[in-house]
Amino acid sequence: MAKISQEQPGPPGKDTLISPTGTINTNTPTYTWNAVQGATWYYLYVNDAGTNSGKIQTRYTAAQAGCASDSGTCSATPSTSLAAGTANWWIQTWNVNGYGPWSDAMSFVVSPAGPPGKATLISPTGTINTNTPTYTWNAVPGATYYLLFVNDSTTRTGKIITWYTAANAGCGSGTGTCSVTSNTALAPGQAYWWVLTWNDLGYGPWSDGMEFTVSSRPPGKATLISPNGTITTRTPTFSWNAVPGSMWYQLWVDDTGKAGKVTKWYSAEEAGCPTGTGTCKATPGTTLDLGGAQWWIQTWNWNGNGPWSDGMRFTVTQGSTGDVVRPAAASGGITKPVRQ
Repeated sequence: MAKISQEQPGPPGKDTLISPTGTINTNTPTYTWNAVQGATWYYLYVNDAGTNSGKIQTRYTAAQAGCASDSGTCSATPSTSLAAGTANWWIQTWNVNGYGPWSDAMSFVVSPAGPPGKATLISPTGTINTNTPTYTWNAVPGATYYLLFVNDSTTRTGKIITWYTAANAGCGSGTGTCSVTSNTALAPGQAYWWVLTWNDLGYGPWSDGMEFTVSSRPPGKATLISPNGTITTRTPTFSWNAVPGSMWYQLWVDDTGKAGKVTKWYSAEEAGCPTGTGTCKATPGTTLDLGGAQWWIQTWNWNGNGPWSDGMRFTVTQGSTGDVVRPAAASGGITKPVRQ
């Protein structure tokens, strides 16, 4: 009896795209392509004006794309918003025998129906302790550029007048929040800022102005928490209450062996308290001598040093090493640090 040869089917063929193409007035279009016989999955890949590395990378089953019958058209509407400008898209087919070839690319242009709307500002507001703040506002759909305009106490004609692309501001999709940090230092005192939107169809309206004050004062005095009393570790973690407006903290520790055994600066971020609230912590890792010790914290921002905290005493007792504890220093034996 003759053996019957059966040909093994291969991967699916190449797709043909239909739409979007040309200029469209939505940033969340529906993508439509012709069904490919034997394709069980379709991979949609889209680049927009804000990214060339795949703004959309989504796989759809033939059933999800509405073309499980291997005929007609497939379509998908991802929720990802595209930036205004030129975009390109592709489809790749797949079945259990492997990937088919990529389709030819199809280009289109995302163009809003008119100029963008009005931006809503978020921060800075109130009193701040930096003269180079980060400016944050809600993204405006269809805006491709934003103009940041800032007056400080020395000028009312624009201390900062800078254009940013939506992509530069981190909001190329037209959703979420935009933020930029200008290198221009503001003078202490009252300041105001605005944002103007723009796209190829024209200028949007100016945002409402937002007021803030650049502080001209150093930060206040820190309150210490621990270590306090008797501890059994020679490399303790030091914790204190955060001080509003303090950008750096200096930790100073005296032990029985040395005044200034630890003298180290920590940024508020490094100490885990960048918002100026909550608890700051630092573990310098310096091994302290057994016996009495004392520590302080000094605050700092760009206006200068704040006051030293009150000192806090603690005693390092012997651990499992069998070390002998030295007597605690007398009250005059521990030196308060000298302000640097």
